[in-house]
Amino acid sequence: MRGRRTRPWLVAAVVGALLIPAAAAVAAQHGDAKPKAGAAAKAGTAPKVAPAAFNHPGVLVGKDQLEVVRKKVGEGAQPWKGAFDRLKADRYASLARKAAPRATVECGSRSNPNNGCSDERGDALAAYADALMWNITQDRRYADKAIELMDAWSATIKEHTNSRGLPRRPGLLRQGRRAVAGPGAGLCLPHS
Repeated sequence: MRGRRTRPWLVAAVVGALLIPAAAAVAAQHGDAKPKAGAAAKAGTAPKVAPAAFNHPGVLVGKDQLEVVRKKVGEGAQPWKGAFDRLKADRYASLARKAAPRATVECGSRSNPNNGCSDERGDALAAYADALMWNITQDRRYADKAIELMDAWSATIKEHTNSRGLPRRPGLLRQGRRAVAGPGAGLCLPHS
């Protein structure tokens, strides 16, 4: 019998269950306010000022969606409350987690060798889970834990080695995969 272990896809499913309905609710509130492609250029009114807020292209969660989730969880509405309860109980959202950073992470094909692969993935998912928990609960301990996990890795890691089957591109896929959770966690955190 396999040991009980939370898989990364479970965290992704819980996050999806929290955020997809929120995205639909936000879209319904705002309607289709996006201009048609090329409309500004055709009218000769191209924007002259950069947008006030930066939206990271790899992060699918925005402030409006997080506010909807927080409200729905507070009301006990489903599926938000059930997904939140699963996230809160997940090992990745634990405030007791200790980061396990390494200067060099070596991940071979099918994670063989696995010298820091699982640690890096787990800490990235934990930082994202804690950032979401902070957004929903406003409990500053979760923000502090997410920051602690990200700071531990950013102060330690120097390189990814092993190509995972891609010649002359050591760690390229691994770095890209971790880049999904890191900005997500960072953009969900307070800027104070």
